[in-house]
Amino acid sequence: MFEAFFQHGSTVVSVRDLDSMVDVSNVQCKTILVYGENDAIVDLADVRFLASQIPHSELRIIKDVGHFLHLEKEELLDVYDDILSSLDVIPGKRPYCFGDEPTLSTPSFRANS
Repeated sequence: MFEAFFQHGSTVVSVRDLDSMVDVSNVQCKTILVYGENDAIVDLADVRFLASQIPHSELRIIKDVGHFLHLEKEELLDVYDDILSSLDVIPGKRPYCFGDEPTLSTPSFRANS
């Protein structure tokens, strides 16, 4: 696990400019960024900037945790449950994304939407 984390961190540091790898303004699905208020690895200003670049995104700042939220406070898994239950999808189906045109043949949204 440590090796994978190190490789990920090395890649992130070497990129320096996210725009050179991906244009996050093209993300069309609901995106929720979860940030621990005591995170010593990722700066909150960077996360706020990222959230501002992703359409339909939401930033949730979790108190009293750092970078490894769910490892620091197991009950934070409820936050993920809350996020997943807020998505308007049917299990096993492709989630509805902004810009999609739902049709009768697209069962990826609830009828009451």
